[in-house]
This record gives sequence, structure tokens and C-alpha cells, in this order.
Amino acid sequence: MNERETPSTEASTPEASSPLRKAPRFTLAASWDGPADSDESAALDPVSGAYAAAAAITMRAEAIAEVQAPIESASDSATNSPGETSKGAVPAKRASTLRAAIKVASGTLLSRVLGLSRDIATAFFFGMGVAMDAFFIAFLIPNLFRKLFGEGALSAAVIPAVTEEREKNGQDAAVRLVSSVATALFVFLSVIAAISVAAIWMLDASTIGMDDPEKWDAFRRFFTVLAPMVVFLCVGGLQAGVLNTTGSFGLPSVMPALHNLIWLGGIILAVSTDVFGESKVERLTVVCAAILLGTLVQWSMQGVALYRKGYKLRPRLRLGEPAVMGVWKAMAPTVLALAVFQINTLLDLVIAEWFVPGDKAVSAYSYANRLFQFPLGIVSIALGTAIFPMLARYAARGEVYKVTGGLLNGVRLLGFIVFPAAVGLAVLNESVVFVLLSGGEFTPDDAMRTARVLLFFTLALPLVSAMQLVTKAFYAMRDTKTPTRIALMAVAVNLLANLVLVQTPLQEAGLAFGSAISALFNLTALALILRKRMKGSIIESVRLEAARAVTSDRIAMPLSPSGVRATKLSLLRSFGFAALMGAGVFAMLEVFGPIRGRSTHEIATLIGAIACGVVIYAALHIIARSTEIREFRRQAA
Repeated sequence: MNERETPSTEASTPEASSPLRKAPRFTLAASWDGPADSDESAALDPVSGAYAAAAAITMRAEAIAEVQAPIESASDSATNSPGETSKGAVPAKRASTLRAAIKVASGTLLSRVLGLSRDIATAFFFGMGVAMDAFFIAFLIPNLFRKLFGEGALSAAVIPAVTEEREKNGQDAAVRLVSSVATALFVFLSVIAAISVAAIWMLDASTIGMDDPEKWDAFRRFFTVLAPMVVFLCVGGLQAGVLNTTGSFGLPSVMPALHNLIWLGGIILAVSTDVFGESKVERLTVVCAAILLGTLVQWSMQGVALYRKGYKLRPRLRLGEPAVMGVWKAMAPTVLALAVFQINTLLDLVIAEWFVPGDKAVSAYSYANRLFQFPLGIVSIALGTAIFPMLARYAARGEVYKVTGGLLNGVRLLGFIVFPAAVGLAVLNESVVFVLLSGGEFTPDDAMRTARVLLFFTLALPLVSAMQLVTKAFYAMRDTKTPTRIALMAVAVNLLANLVLVQTPLQEAGLAFGSAISALFNLTALALILRKRMKGSIIESVRLEAARAVTSDRIAMPLSPSGVRATKLSLLRSFGFAALMGAGVFAMLEVFGPIRGRSTHEIATLIGAIACGVVIYAALHIIARSTEIREFRRQAA
């Protein structure tokens, strides 16, 4: 039987002999696509820094549903006939996945909105300067440990281990495993936190090259209050992962939102009374206490939920048990990679503090980075939920042509979303900063300084988004080493670029530009390697229709050479339409005047400019009858 007659058989596909055929079936260990938010391993880039990517949490929900499928199927078999079981299991799994994704995405979106509100309140009441510079650096350190141990790596290692232990050895064995891991984390991180606090009180400002003793004293004060977060954030991340294995997604997904709400309450309390002091340092100390309180609330609520699920945890330290050792071994590579990137993020702020004269450099960079993370997180959620599990599934089957089709179609859809977002943010960067952050303690000069940093961050938005998507393809093929090696080189590029650019007139904006350069290097290197690895996976047109006939995922439709050319043209079309959209928005701002505050007229102008951009971009695609518009219409129908 010739190839033309049997295009869908393994023997006739170029992937039949591919090394991907040897890959084990997709499991939770491959579900983590970088650091989580909320907003973030090898997927982490210098731009993402200390913030989470909400897609990682959504991916975890998708992967958990993958693990739960056998359990659901087994449950079905207890009440249904074998025929009914096989028919009902897949819809049940898909429904479970969809429910989990919706819950997690909803909680993440709520957290993003509250986080933006928190940043607006922080800017209004505290502005920029010595106290805020110290606060941002002090907060980054506990957040660093959260990224290392509280999210991503820990969840990806613990969730499959707990699931397997429970299925093989029962609930009590799973409880013992979680107790051992939680106890080890608690002890280790408590020691780290205590040593860190002791160290900063033994050093003075001149020892670390800080020329402002007032800022150093503020930093020590803030960090002393925030240090216990290291312990409870990471143990809370473990709790969330274990809750997910029980099918509980709602509570963990809303915990970041609750934390932001408590943080907002701390800001209101600090500025509404003089009981705690009148200076910014004293009031920010209250805010730090509220942040710590939010962490404790999260830890305690999830602990109660775990208890009700049958996880009655007790202090237990058994590091030598096989299951516990398996968790540490699974975590080690990712933690090692993450450590490099998180230290790189910390160095960005240290470089801003050391090399930019005066104050406010750290604050301007941090505010701009937070604004940049908002659209980046939304883009990640929009595409990450569907694409990564699908790529992993087809990679595990050795169906490389579907992986290639899914990746290229994902890049095409990404361009459709991210190009207008980047162009719009570049044109409206000053307007956005003034409307969201200006007023109160946040002066017009502070707004202009932050907007300049944000402008250079917008250059990185499409690069970072595409890099995360390409990295998912490597993870889907069980290759974490290549992205890690490339990302380590990107860190070196970022550090070198930062050291050069920060000493130019760009100052702290040079750090954002350096991140864009680093992201470009990372994306280019990954794309070249992946292109070589995927060579031959674009199938000839004669087999295209037959291959498509056996593909259930529309986004993973195989591509012929003409389809690849169409993808390139689609990207160019989206970029061109985004540029025209930006020109239209810029013209509108010229007519109605620049936005330099948050008056009713200025807020209305910003909303009108955004709406104008959306209409222009959508109209151009409709007139051109773009594939993306047809797909959105089909999904809506």
C-alpha cells in the first residue's frame, strides 16, 4: 500500500522514526511552562522578572485534568458498562479541564485587576523616591523565593508525585509525603529568612555600595517585616498544588486576589490615620505588615481546606524516602535555572540603584514593569490554556507535523493579538501612565520617567510573548535543556546590555531596552534551533487533506509549504494593520490634545483612543477577510 493511499498511518509519516516517538505520555511534570502570577525555568526571560505568568497556573489546571482522567474513567466504570465508559470518559475529562481553566483564569483576571488597583493606590499615596525604591527592592527578595519554591517548579514536582502516591499507596501515604515536603520547606526557608534578616542588620549602606543611609535603613525595616513571607508563600504554593490534585481549583485561584485586597486595605489603613506615623517609611511599614498578613491568611485558609480534604498534615521530616527524594530531584533542575533568572531580575534593580544618579530609578522601572506585565499576562492566558497541552499531546505521539502546525498557527494568532497591544501601548504609554498613576504623590515628572521606561518595554512585548510560545514547543518535546542553555546566554546578554545602556541618557529606560535586546536574542536562537529540529515536518500538499482529516484540534491542522507562507503573510498583515491603527490613535491624540492628568476629559480621551484603535484594527481585518477574523466568528457561533 503506497504512501498516497495511507497518509494517516505511522509508516507513512515522517515522524514515524522521530525520536519523539520514544517520549513518554504527557504528564504533569511537563505541564509547567515557566514561572507562574499569577504573571512566571527556562521559559522565564529577563523581562518577566519577578512577576508570574498566569498561563503557568492555567497549564497546571489543564495538566491536572489530564491526570484526573483515569480516575474519572475508573469512576465511570463502576457505574457504566465498558462501552459507556469509553464513550463518556473523554467528554468528562474535557469538561473537567474546561471548568478548571475557567476557574483559574477567572481568579487570575480578578487578581490582575486588583493588582492594578493596588499599584494605582500605591502610586497615588506614596509616589516615587527613597521610601518606594527601598520598598520595591525589599519586596522583590521574598517574591524571588516564591518563584523558586512556591510556584512552578514545586507544583510541577509535587502534584504528579502526590497523585501517584495516593493512587498506588493510598491517602495516608500521600499525606505523609506532603507532610515531609511541607516540613522540609518550612525548616529550610525559616533558616534562610532568619539568616537574611540577621545579615542585613549586620551590614551598613557603604558595604553594599549604597550611598544613601536613609534608603538602606528603610530597606532593612521593610525586609524585616516581609521576610516571613518567604516561608508562608512557598508552603502556600505547595498547599495550592495539593488542593488542585483533589479537584479544588476555586480557592487557590482566588487567593492572589484576596492577598491583593488585603494589601489594598493596608494602604487605606496606613494613609487614613496617623497612629502608625506620618512619614512614608512608617506608613509603608504598615503596608508591609498587611502584605505579610495576606500571606498568612492565604496559608491558613488553604490549610483548612486541605484538612477538610483529608490532608491532616503534621511535622514530619523524612528526606530519605523515595517519594520525597523524587520530589527534590524533579525540582532541582528547574530551581537551578530559575535562580539564575530571578537573580538577574534582582540585579536589574541593583544596577538601577547603583548606576543611575539620585533616587526614583528603581521606582520608575518597577512601576513600568508592572504595567507591562498586565497585557503580557492577558496574552499568555489567551493562548497558553489551549496550546501547550495540545503540543505536548502530539509530541508524545510523535506527530511532529501537528506540533509544527499548532506552533505556527499559535504564532499567527499571537501576532494577531500582541501586535496591536504593543503598538497601542507604545503610542499611549504616556497617556496610560498619567491616567492610571498620576496624582497625589506621583508627580508629572514621575509619570514621564515611568512612561519612558514603559515605551522601551513595549518593544519586548511581542518578543517575550513569542519566546514563551516557542519555549512551550521545546517543553512539549521534553527538552528543557535547550531553552535553559539559551536563556542563560540571554541573561549574559541582558546583563551586558544593561550595564552599557544604563550609563547612557536612557538611564533606567536602558534596562527595559536591554531586556528587549535579550528577548530578541533568546527568541532568535530558539527559533533557529526549532526550525532545524522541525525540518521535514511540513508535509507535501498531496497528503495535506488526508492528514487534516484525522486532526481534531483545529489549531493543530498540518501545514503545507503554502500554509507556512500564508502564516508569514498573516504576521506581516497583522503588523501592518497594527501600525495603521497606531497612526490613527496618534492622530486622534493630536486632535484632542495630550493626556497629562486624570480629568474626566482626559480619561474619556484615553477610552476613546483605545476604542478608536480597536475599531480601526478590526475593520482592516474584516475588509481584508483575514483568517483570524473568520476563526473568531466561527468560535463565537
